[in-house]
Amino acid sequence: MNPTVPVDAGLKDVCREIVDRELSEQDWAALEDPDCFRSSRYFGGYDAAARIFRFSWIDPAGEQVTVGFSLADASRILNGELTEVPLAEPAETGPRKVWVLKLLLALVVAAAIAGAIFERLSGDPAAKRRAQALADIAEFEEALERWQTVGGEFPMREPGFMPPDPWGTPYRIDEDGDATMIVSAGPDRRFGTGDDLSSRRSATSGEKPRE
Repeated sequence: MNPTVPVDAGLKDVCREIVDRELSEQDWAALEDPDCFRSSRYFGGYDAAARIFRFSWIDPAGEQVTVGFSLADASRILNGELTEVPLAEPAETGPRKVWVLKLLLALVVAAAIAGAIFERLSGDPAAKRRAQALADIAEFEEALERWQTVGGEFPMREPGFMPPDPWGTPYRIDEDGDATMIVSAGPDRRFGTGDDLSSRRSATSGEKPRE
């Protein structure tokens, strides 16, 4: 019998999306995409050959963990009838993609650590958020530079790849020729305005924000 792992809220959310689409197994097979779902933790999709959904995540040790379940099991998970799911072999995934997922995990962890540090060091909420954003940006740009060295082009640009800034808007990757930087939309949550933050422009500088 395969080892199992407990169902958590994130996996239930994925199953809710599956069930809400109201597709049959034949429909899912016709739309087969092993990477059609992605959340803050899980990535995966439908494996038509095995007739199961496979979802993976990167654990704290940096290892990929995968579970598999049927379309019928997705409803059972959502209804609370199934509280554990079996481990499964991961879908075919190249080392480049796994590297990106590990990079994303590192970015999210770095943001959380930076937030905890500035929560303690700063009593001014506005200054604290600005300082946290700049610290995040520095960490992310360093990680992306490492990615460029190892993998060539920059990784995924889909919504959800970059974690949110202290004001709740996901950071953005901007490019200008060979130059690349991470940008925060700032307090107004809109890119291209005067309070944008990046490694080349602070909110207190008089430089024009880069598009």
